[in-house]
Amino acid sequence: MSEINKLNLISSNILEIHYWFNDDTHSMDANIQNKCEYEVLAIIKEVAKLLSIDINIETEPIGEGGLKKWLKIVLKKENKKGTITSSIVTTLIVIILTKSIEKLSEDKEMINLKKENLRLENEILYENKEMINLKNENLRLENEKLYEDKEINDLLKEKLILENEDLKQNKGEYIESIESSTYIKKRKSNFYETLEKYPKIEKISFSVVDKDKNIQAAEGFIEKKDFNNFILASDNIETFEVENAKIEIIAPVLKKQNYKWMGYYNDEVISFNMKSDEFKNSVENKEIEFINGFSIECHLIIKQKINNEGIVINYQYDVTRVNYYFKNDIPKETEEGKLYKYIKKGQENQLNLFKED
Repeated sequence: MSEINKLNLISSNILEIHYWFNDDTHSMDANIQNKCEYEVLAIIKEVAKLLSIDINIETEPIGEGGLKKWLKIVLKKENKKGTITSSIVTTLIVIILTKSIEKLSEDKEMINLKKENLRLENEILYENKEMINLKNENLRLENEKLYEDKEINDLLKEKLILENEDLKQNKGEYIESIESSTYIKKRKSNFYETLEKYPKIEKISFSVVDKDKNIQAAEGFIEKKDFNNFILASDNIETFEVENAKIEIIAPVLKKQNYKWMGYYNDEVISFNMKSDEFKNSVENKEIEFINGFSIECHLIIKQKINNEGIVINYQYDVTRVNYYFKNDIPKETEEGKLYKYIKKGQENQLNLFKED
């Protein structure tokens, strides 16, 4: 039986968060609990968004045994494809919260090496036996009952089979979008970082339970000593470059000082570091006059990071080469711009020679 069908057979849609303490109490710092559950709610909402479904999240009374919190995930309406159920979403949340985190960016040389690993990890996500601990024989009997129920007519049977096949075929797309989400990675990191600082916590577990709070998918336990595996070491994301970026200069730095310039780029005001020595020297030597509407075409490096809310932001801009500057829309090519164009053309000619061979 496919792992997708196993997920479908889990009919429960209640997520249990179990905080385990190193004492015999059943109370928890309210600020810590609220912060943790704020992050879990954000993850659930993001998963629903990535799966294109609308959900409600309902809370249930808190239980003891350490401290247990239950969140019921309810679909507002059947999703368009009819293949994603609230129980599948709940099970996915458990898997996400118990899967150790990867850093936000990878060295370029490592990306290609990890493509195959990513494909294998996508398969493992649905094969996590610790999360879906249903016995093979019970699954076979339940599946037979599901399809042989006399109350389900032949048309409905066929519809269910097609929906399961559709979900199986699209599972890679679902998983890839979830696993690659920097938003989810950051929110999960926030959750474990908050708990890691709480002296009283011993471990955390997540499970899918039914309405009577019986576990339907085995608990995923994370010991406190392993919390660091879920916390991002850095919020930085891989740097990217813009080859011919155009920036309108608002405030240049006219003296030899390490201040940031200000400019208008992509419809927003930015502060940036001018790292072109040639252009800075021309400015400091008063060889370039700035007038209203003065702009540059340049090589721009943009560094990104993810903030505490999981939003990707640009936090640093560096201009490393100025190809042209414009006064009254008239371009003036710089010496470094000419040199770059010459080198680039030589490289292109070499490539064309190889192609001809």
